[in-house]
Amino acid sequence: AFPFENGKAKVTFSGESKAVTDSKDEKHYWDSSEWYYIDTNGYKRRQPDETYEYLGTFNEGVLPAKKNGKYGFLDEDFNEKTEFEYDAATPMLNGIAAVKKDEKWALIDKDLKIITDFGFDDVVRDAWGFCSRNGVVFVKTGEQYQLLNSSGVQIGENYEAVSPFISKNPAAVQQAGKWGFVSSEGEKVLDCMFEKARSFSAIGYAAVQSDESWGFIKSNGDFVVNPQFADAKNFNSSGIAPVLSEGKWKLIQLDIY
Repeated sequence: AFPFENGKAKVTFSGESKAVTDSKDEKHYWDSSEWYYIDTNGYKRRQPDETYEYLGTFNEGVLPAKKNGKYGFLDEDFNEKTEFEYDAATPMLNGIAAVKKDEKWALIDKDLKIITDFGFDDVVRDAWGFCSRNGVVFVKTGEQYQLLNSSGVQIGENYEAVSPFISKNPAAVQQAGKWGFVSSEGEKVLDCMFEKARSFSAIGYAAVQSDESWGFIKSNGDFVVNPQFADAKNFNSSGIAPVLSEGKWKLIQLDIY
């Protein structure tokens, strides 16, 4: 099941958990052929007349769906708003989504119109499947990543690897084998000096690796938790983060919460 949004939630009683491709088994999704929506009272909402193999996240008036092996978009009443001609599609966010055709990706706008060529080898998505948090999109062309604005124009530099934005705060990017951070305007806010890094969370801290150990930094690059863990995930809104220490995962909490 998914969280409620605009008074309804997507649920299923069948299927299985699968790892997201190229996520190194860190991200998973639930694969089922029998999705439907319920309202806040737990009642089924109107079912689509067609049979869909996949119903994506409803946001900003549309949701991606899969029919006969191809993706398109539906509105909240399950009216088909596009042809089902894509090999993949992301949910809409900030008036931007991504679609894939013939192994290449393009961006579409809130009116479901193509705004770039099908010229990208990949688009970077967060754990919820969105590619356009903060109204910008990381794309991959060849072996390099770029950050595009809402018009599909590159802002900032090229990167060897990136981590998606997960908040309004900077995202992690890699150059010359080291990780730093850029804003959603494409400006470098911290030089690439860390061995590994995760994007800044909503409360303004990021997990980074230095001297083969993970710790946490604040926005100016100073450590708020010194490197001491084998791995670390980001802090949530309550200041709690999972860390790996002595072969076991545990939770730590910032003392300001």
